[in-house]
Amino acid sequence: MRPYIKNLCISGYKRFKDFSIKFQPELNILIGENSVGKSTILEAINIVLNQFYFGENNEGFQQQLNMDNVQQFKNLSSPRIEDLPSIKIEIELSLDDQPINQKFCGLNYDLLPKSKANEMKYGIQFVFEFDKEYEPDFNEIDFSMKENHAIPIEYYNATWTTFAGRTYHRIMNPLSSILIDSSINTRDIYGNYARTLYNTALEENDRRKVSFVFTDALRQALSMQNEVLDLGDNRNFAVDEQKSKLKNLIEIRENGISLRNMGKGEENILKTSLSLNRRSNLGLIMIEEPENHLSYSNTRKQIDKIQSENDNGKQIIVTTHESMILNRLNLSKAIWIKSTEGQSLGDLPKEDVQYFERVDDFDILRYVLGNKIILVEGASEFILLPSIIKRVLGRSADDRGINIISTRGIRYRHFKELADIVHKRTLILTDNDGMQEKIDEISKIDSKNFKVFTPQSIDAFTLEVDIYQNNIELCEKIIGKMTAGILRSTHYKDHDRLPLVLAAMLARKTEFALKLSDVIEKGEKFNTPSYVEEGLKWLDS
Repeated sequence: MRPYIKNLCISGYKRFKDFSIKFQPELNILIGENSVGKSTILEAINIVLNQFYFGENNEGFQQQLNMDNVQQFKNLSSPRIEDLPSIKIEIELSLDDQPINQKFCGLNYDLLPKSKANEMKYGIQFVFEFDKEYEPDFNEIDFSMKENHAIPIEYYNATWTTFAGRTYHRIMNPLSSILIDSSINTRDIYGNYARTLYNTALEENDRRKVSFVFTDALRQALSMQNEVLDLGDNRNFAVDEQKSKLKNLIEIRENGISLRNMGKGEENILKTSLSLNRRSNLGLIMIEEPENHLSYSNTRKQIDKIQSENDNGKQIIVTTHESMILNRLNLSKAIWIKSTEGQSLGDLPKEDVQYFERVDDFDILRYVLGNKIILVEGASEFILLPSIIKRVLGRSADDRGINIISTRGIRYRHFKELADIVHKRTLILTDNDGMQEKIDEISKIDSKNFKVFTPQSIDAFTLEVDIYQNNIELCEKIIGKMTAGILRSTHYKDHDRLPLVLAAMLARKTEFALKLSDVIEKGEKFNTPSYVEEGLKWLDS
């Protein structure tokens, strides 16, 4: 069994006061608003597994503490050591029960839920808190003075322990993990990536052989230049053996070009490809926004690479703001990051998942992350609804938290289960196409979060017909200006003998919608179709 992360719990780290998330063994796609904490989750995993960032020098670490906890401490008149903010992160691992893994198994965890008393779990705990060895120093601080309410971060200590209570070092990492983030260029990102891949792609014995050959060749090259490097008095120039170790000099090249000299897009694709390769022996690959610096076509290539390598037994955790990535990689693998938990979309029916994969240009993230949603079929509804919403509800769509999304022919039934899973109030405004069976089918839909509204008469086969029937004089006025009064056709598609004005409205839907929207905005009398008004009031209730 390949090891993987089962659960992650975070307390007091950055924006997360208390947070928990459950992961799937293979692909996980983290989605959410900007600054919701997707990157923080990857950081937290990196901190625990690879002992990233936290070291002996605590300067600057106060910004890693949860600001609510910091402010709560500062508001106390007589704070105690127990009141100081701290960070605790726990990772539960899925490991088999072989003897080598028993060092991770035990009861040394606090944040993870217990289904029973003394439930043994495999995992690692990270804690960043005040070191109680310095309790006398803390007790000497006069907190009656406001300026003394600063967090004494210099007295904090970072510890890593397994759930068995043993001290953890990153060399023990059972997952061999890596974080790919092409949006940053700090802390020797190229060198760190190359070293991590080097250490996992080559067996230890092979690394020793290569290192010996390199070191021996370096010594021989220098020995041939003894006279040049001699300083006299038994002194000479030499190479720092620590700095010249092969692992500190290693880099990655493709066709002779160094990774650091590639464009950001090519770098992103190459890093992902190398990490996903079977030979890398990585157990966990974390990818921060794989769409970064990529064109549309290269983003599709990136998606194809992740898809094709997803069966290599590696656990992959991806963050994204790109709907195409979410649709193509599998909507059911998404985890919606909220303030206290990650909500899985894993219960989405397979039929719906496959459907959205085929229509990968639909902005599914706008739907999932929106507040209240209206899905419309055509341009006319999309143009008119902002004005109608303001007329019916008294405030703009933005003020009411309403997102209007054009489905461009996407079948609305595929949103029903999704709406219930993400608890998203979703209004569908659709034509009945002059079909009584469609009206009857819509009337049978019963869902708390998902409602479909359509004209109840087959004569009002589309929105424009309903608008015309309720606003004849207004429509005649708008069409008259649009056509200079020249109207000839009474035909539209399969419909004959239509009123001349209505036929012109249907033939020039978009232009008419723009003109009508302006009229509604100006406050002229307009009778909203009853099914639209009823739907909006349900959505806003």
